[in-house]
Amino acid sequence: MDLFSLSNESYIYEHLLRLDTNISGISLFTFSPNGQGLENYIRNISCQNERNNLDRTYLVRDRKSGEIAAYFSLRAGSIVLQKLKQVNGIF
Repeated sequence: MDLFSLSNESYIYEHLLRLDTNISGISLFTFSPNGQGLENYIRNISCQNERNNLDRTYLVRDRKSGEIAAYFSLRAGSIVLQKLKQVNGIF
């Protein structure tokens, strides 16, 4: 099973670094006016995080047109819980 590419009837999901054309393709991906943070991440941070093994980013492409419809990134981590001091019955 190819772990870097999955698909269904409408979309193909593939790892960002699977193809060199994916890197150039993200520069064409457009966002809503409120999506500057998402745009900055996919264009300027995602490849660096991939190469540093910090997270994995996947592109979601329209099966018919091949256009990028969305993306998502996954990062594994842990949260350290420290003993909380109770103040006035609230932790």
